[in-house]
Amino acid sequence: MAVCWPLLRMVNTRPAMATTAPAALPIPRGVLSHDGAAAWPQPNHMIAKKPSIIAASPRARPRPGPDPDRQRQRPGTPSRHEDINVVWVEFALIAADLLALSQSMLLTSEPELYRAEPKTLRVRVAPFSLDDLEQLYAMRISLACLAVRLTVQDLLSTDIEAMAADMTSMRAASASFDYDAWSPPHIRLHRTVTQCAGTRLRRTLDQLSEAAERYRFSYTTQVPRAWEQGLIEAPGVCGQVRGAGSSSAAESLATHYGRVAVAAVGLLAPEREPTQIRAALRTELGLV
Repeated sequence: MAVCWPLLRMVNTRPAMATTAPAALPIPRGVLSHDGAAAWPQPNHMIAKKPSIIAASPRARPRPGPDPDRQRQRPGTPSRHEDINVVWVEFALIAADLLALSQSMLLTSEPELYRAEPKTLRVRVAPFSLDDLEQLYAMRISLACLAVRLTVQDLLSTDIEAMAADMTSMRAASASFDYDAWSPPHIRLHRTVTQCAGTRLRRTLDQLSEAAERYRFSYTTQVPRAWEQGLIEAPGVCGQVRGAGSSSAAESLATHYGRVAVAAVGLLAPEREPTQIRAALRTELGLV
């Protein structure tokens, strides 16, 4: 006779009860095995449970609803949030450029052109200075004449053709009084006649030309007949360069610079005597 373990456990704990499974004990419904024998229910920790598909699946998350902005906009057009991000990126780039420019000005400050305030990162354009104007053009007269003497003998035919094209562009811009169109060929013309003077000398001449730009603009746009006078003097310099006359070309350029500087000084302070400019002219023209 097979011994039922649950009943045996009851016997061990309760001696007064029978030690065998009585036939009269009611068998719970649904616990009979396939052969008709009694199959008493097992404890919960002994029953192998099937894995629950619902418990193993990830927790369902509610999907976000459609964006009302995207429903109203046409396909392919950016949303309002994308436009805001683009604007913020542009502002950040501009701010970074301004900060880098301010730091560069603080490190390489030129009081003749601008004045930087370190505590506020504020940069102010320096006012016109007659002393600065005289020093600039005195240096340009001396150095540019030296550069022309070193360049004229080594100019090529292509350089002469480039000078002629620049003169044509200057005449067209002067006819309409367009300074923005006149300035680039004017700068190229001066660079061409001094291009063989060496790297350091050419770099110094470029710096002096940039520093004199505001004085040149005031002279060209405010002095009467400045446009016509420039068209008269520039071909004279180019003609001396074509004729391979280094001394004559240098003297023509010195006269051109001197006249522009004296007229600019007279525009700002008619009572001032430009002694530095006249001294540089006397040196280059051989009047000393």
